[in-house]
Amino acid sequence: NVKAADRSLALTQSFPRAGLATVWVELKPKPIDLTDDQVAEYLDEIGATEDLRSAWAARKGRVGWKETYTKHAKTFVAVGKVEGDRSWQTPVGMGLEIVPLGDPSSLQVGGEIRIRLLGNGKPVAGQAVGLLIEGTKTRNIRTTDADGGVIFPAGRAGAAMLFAVHLRPGEDGISWVSDFTTLTVRIRPTP
Repeated sequence: NVKAADRSLALTQSFPRAGLATVWVELKPKPIDLTDDQVAEYLDEIGATEDLRSAWAARKGRVGWKETYTKHAKTFVAVGKVEGDRSWQTPVGMGLEIVPLGDPSSLQVGGEIRIRLLGNGKPVAGQAVGLLIEGTKTRNIRTTDADGGVIFPAGRAGAAMLFAVHLRPGEDGISWVSDFTTLTVRIRPTP
């Protein structure tokens, strides 16, 4: 069941059996315009490569920042007992998707968050992926390896959001196109 509000969607769903349910959504592409100051902050927040920064520097002052982005979001919901459920490792097929390489329901402080970034089902190498944990302002940004993998330390307890923005110049040579993906998980305190 989906209910729209002014600035949000409320989704409700009942689950017929125990396990780890994968909940995901892909939104329609949306246009945004940014000022030069906002672009500088944005490029820092997403860990943009020097190539992207150079491409923007070549356009800056001649054209404004116009981008069309598509949002992809995923999380997991424990329904009863989840032991033995490995459904979390199966990609759902989003255009840009973060897939855990370890059971997301067993994350705890002192462990690792291991993920793989997929673009249309294939590993995305050399892409910045970030981790933001509840109660911190620091974004931990790392770059995926040749298999699209990256590992983060689970340094503190709380809700955690992994994110990646695959940003690229648009075909018109003026605008930008991006896919923004998130995966939210919970890091539990060490027992």
